[in-house]
Amino acid sequence: MSRTFSFSIALVCLLAMPAAAQLGPKRASDIVHLRSPQPGGCAPLTHMFIFPERALPDGKSVPFAVPKGKVLIVRHVSYALFSNMVGVPLDVSVVAGVGGSLYAYAVRTVLTDPSGVTSLEFEFPVGFAVPEGGSVCVGSSLASPPQAKLEGYFAPAK
Repeated sequence: MSRTFSFSIALVCLLAMPAAAQLGPKRASDIVHLRSPQPGGCAPLTHMFIFPERALPDGKSVPFAVPKGKVLIVRHVSYALFSNMVGVPLDVSVVAGVGGSLYAYAVRTVLTDPSGVTSLEFEFPVGFAVPEGGSVCVGSSLASPPQAKLEGYFAPAK
């Protein structure tokens, strides 16, 4: 097979392949950091806490919602719960969806440490998409509000 023929086949195959999905933010303004869960927003689940605010690079916080025409790609969630319970098993979960249609993306059972602290990191290497009007929530089998942070980015909705 000649080099010209091989190159032509490779070029045709390359041009016929669909474009890859966006694998990261295109602009700095697409990067999303959410924090400070507050109760609610994830009905009908109890013990779930929603991410209501976006932390901006200048340190300010603004109310958060997935903008029209975009999806939020969630890549990382950190979770910390401070309680006076020691050695208690906790079921910790990350859920997302729209309205009452929520899906669990991560669930782990851990024990509180000797100081009553539970901390976890959830990594989503490819990420998962939350559409416009959707929510991401974290929670555990205890009703105490955790301190949690979410990192992700906006991508165009398809």
